[in-house]
Amino acid sequence: MGNLSEVRFSSEFISETKFLKDPDNLLVIAANLIDSYWQNNNLLHRENIILREGVLNELEKNMLYDAADAFILPFDTKLKSYKHVFVIDPPITMLEAMSCGTPAIAPDVFSIPGIIKDEYDGYVIPLGDFRKVDDILYNLSKEKIEKLGLNARNKILYEFSYEKTALGMKELYEGVLNG
Repeated sequence: MGNLSEVRFSSEFISETKFLKDPDNLLVIAANLIDSYWQNNNLLHRENIILREGVLNELEKNMLYDAADAFILPFDTKLKSYKHVFVIDPPITMLEAMSCGTPAIAPDVFSIPGIIKDEYDGYVIPLGDFRKVDDILYNLSKEKIEKLGLNARNKILYEFSYEKTALGMKELYEGVLNG
C-alpha cells in the first residue's frame, strides 16, 4: 500500500525472498504512485505478484488487509542514505493494516520499534533483512496470525485512539508554541 518507490520498496525484497519463488504465495501491491525506477523494472512481472495502481477506497483497503496474512514494509537499506525520502512516521499503511487485525513485518527504523512489539503484534526486522521475512512467513501458523492480528488491532484501538492521538497532538503543539 502507498507509493511504490525505489527506496520505499526494495528490489532485493522481490529477488531475495524465497516465499515469492513459490507460485502458491501471492504478493499484492497497491500503489498510489509508481516512480520511474519501478515503471522501468521488470521484477514485478510475475504470476504471483499483483500490482494495482491507483488510490484505493476504504472498503477496498479493508478487504485487502483482511485477506492478507501479513503486511510487509520492504524498505530498502538505501533509506538511511537518502536525505529527502518522504515517509510518514509512523507509516499510516502499517497502522491501517494493524487496525484491521493484520500483523505487520516492518524494519527497525523511525518509530516502528516503539509501536510493534516483536512477536506480540507483529515483527520488527533489521532494515533490509529479507531472509528474516522468509523465516517469519514460513513459520507463521494460522493460529499465530490470528493472535498477532488480534493484538495488533487492540494496540491500535487503545494506543492510537482518537482521544490519545488528539491529546498527543495538543501536547506537541503546546510544546512548540511555548518553546
